Amino acid sequence: MDAAIRTKTPALQERLEALLVEVNGLANRLKATDPRVAIPGASRAALQVLHRYGPQTVPQIARARFSSRQNIQILINRLKEEGLVEFVTNPEHKRSALVRLTALGHAALVEATAEDAKLSNELLPAFSPIELSSATEVLNRLRTLLDGKEKTQSPGKETGTVPEHSSTNRQHSASVPASAREDKVSDLTESESLDDGELPVSLL
Repeated sequence: MDAAIRTKTPALQERLEALLVEVNGLANRLKATDPRVAIPGASRAALQVLHRYGPQTVPQIARARFSSRQNIQILINRLKEEGLVEFVTNPEHKRSALVRLTALGHAALVEATAEDAKLSNELLPAFSPIELSSATEVLNRLRTLLDGKEKTQSPGKETGTVPEHSSTNRQHSASVPASAREDKVSDLTESESLDDGELPVSLL
């Protein structure tokens, strides 16, 4: 049995590497769109959260997107510069402003969603339901495994984001009064948690 597994491993590794190459190539291809219409996937996902739930804080958006606050803050700042979102006063927490879609942001999301629907209609005939389900399952499992691997890395390693419990963050947290650090904005409830199947599919 062990010998059979060792014999298959190189072939499986080659197939996995081929899959990762295709995923990377597909990601780059999907980014190569008309900038006048397309909204990058991460930006569009944030706009979809605001469209569905209304004004949210940066931490709430981060939780909904399973991302870090740092990454979402950078993203929201960019969307604000583009006029797609705006910051408004949060009556529940003066230190944590709410992020709200602007009229321009809503219009851009509607237009991008329409483009997605058009592209979906063009691509769907090329695939069977079983093929789409299998591909989705494999990619979901791959992402889950990679997420688990990143979580086991030591805080000192660079993973693209600032570790939540790094020494820098601990020093900064210690210098801020507890009342200011307290996040009084509640998480999205389980019934409000995002279901990717309910959001428009972002293909551009």
